[in-house]
Amino acid sequence: MRRLPVFLVLDVSDSMVGEPRRLLEKGIETLIQLLRQDPHALETAYISVIAFAGKVETLTPLTDVISFYPPQLPLGSGTAMGLALEHLMKEIDQSVRRGSSERKGDWKPAVFFMTDGKPTYSHDISAKNNERLALQPGFIFALCPPLQDIEDCLPWKKRGEIQALA
Repeated sequence: MRRLPVFLVLDVSDSMVGEPRRLLEKGIETLIQLLRQDPHALETAYISVIAFAGKVETLTPLTDVISFYPPQLPLGSGTAMGLALEHLMKEIDQSVRRGSSERKGDWKPAVFFMTDGKPTYSHDISAKNNERLALQPGFIFALCPPLQDIEDCLPWKKRGEIQALA
């Protein structure tokens, strides 16, 4: 069966301590609840969690939404958005199944990049990743600064049903 890979790329830098961190955790909880309420998402959605501060780490590889449990989020200093994008692209290359003449591949991935928007990164890395992101049709990059509005950042969720991302 085709999977819908959903990557949560989360800023866990020290600027996210307190209320931003609480909103981040609430946003994850809300997203998972919404996915678990949708019969199609229950069959297709797979969640991965990538955390970034000064360094980047995959906390949860792609896991079906039924089995997914939010990981304990670390805390770090720095906000390496460029490295986070680079890590994300490697994860997508390694984890998302490509289609072939024998079988359909996964749906194009949905990415939720949740941050307070205060980067401390190299512009070279960022430019390289922006170019790669732009070349992937159907790639969804949702920056959700007002973390309270996570439901509004669900690009495929319309009128209670999941729309095709292709």
